[in-house]
Amino acid sequence: MKLLFLLHPNVKSASNIVRALQYQDDPRIECIDLSRGYLSKSIVGIVKGGALYVFNMLTLCLFRRNNYAAIIIVKPWSFLIAIFLNFFFRKKIYLDINDPLHLPIFLGGWKFSLLLKVFGGGVIFESLEYKNYCEKKYGVEGLLLDDYSQWEDIEPISAFKKKMVIYWYGDPLLSHLLIEYVDFFKIFSEAGGVLKLSGADSEVLGELIESGVAVHVPDIKRREDFLSELAGSMFVFAPFDKDSLLHTLRGNLKAKIAMGAGCVVIAQDIAMHKRLIVHGENGWLFDDLNSLSFLIKSLANTQEIERMSKAARASIIKLGSRNFYIDRYMEIIA
Repeated sequence: MKLLFLLHPNVKSASNIVRALQYQDDPRIECIDLSRGYLSKSIVGIVKGGALYVFNMLTLCLFRRNNYAAIIIVKPWSFLIAIFLNFFFRKKIYLDINDPLHLPIFLGGWKFSLLLKVFGGGVIFESLEYKNYCEKKYGVEGLLLDDYSQWEDIEPISAFKKKMVIYWYGDPLLSHLLIEYVDFFKIFSEAGGVLKLSGADSEVLGELIESGVAVHVPDIKRREDFLSELAGSMFVFAPFDKDSLLHTLRGNLKAKIAMGAGCVVIAQDIAMHKRLIVHGENGWLFDDLNSLSFLIKSLANTQEIERMSKAARASIIKLGSRNFYIDRYMEIIA
């Protein structure tokens, strides 16, 4: 019996594309994107997309539900749709959460609270921090299942062949934090490096370019495009605002995927990154712009980068294969 993953990937976020499709090649998993056309900007597109959306959901609920042991809604984007499926699907439904959905920019507090009450223990958190937060704030005990790093899908490249690139990828909502590190990027650019961005807000992109930072925006249309860009990058930049729930409750998948690709991650010194990174061994941790200045000389030491790159990938491989993570899903369903 299969597990069904319902997807709602944000095409503007490379990391979301990868996250949503991480299990698509396993015979025990089926992934369906019900959102196709739903996010269209034109009225005709919205009508067509909405009709297709409703048709897909009804077909799923009425004719295909017996094909699956359970349904997992990845990153639930609508509490009404989640509740609708929970009522009509007549199979156990789980919510797979990687964003702080209680914030107003997502579902909002009362909608998220309602979801937790409806689904109870069927909420799967990627982040230990968010799981603990929701247990304390809403009194709901969810499940913890961090995401697979997908290292098996990425052919590592030696640091001696990688480009002098710092890669940032993520949601436009998080990209504004990059402006705080313009001086660091300038120094990196002067040393011949390039800042590569996927998913950054257009205003942030323009401000960085105007500041004299060498910026490249790769054309990411498919999961394979992103993984290829990632594998060819020497560094991945993962800054977070320690005082923002938007940042601190999201989990460490970004760093995990990058390390699995053999990238050296330059990450904010917070608990979720410390679970993956030992400073100076398989990546770097930093507090602020001043602490980054000490890394500049190290960025040019290709031999040291090669050592850290191998250590980063090795530490992620130890966390488990795709089969290991799918088995954990199966254990939850059982």
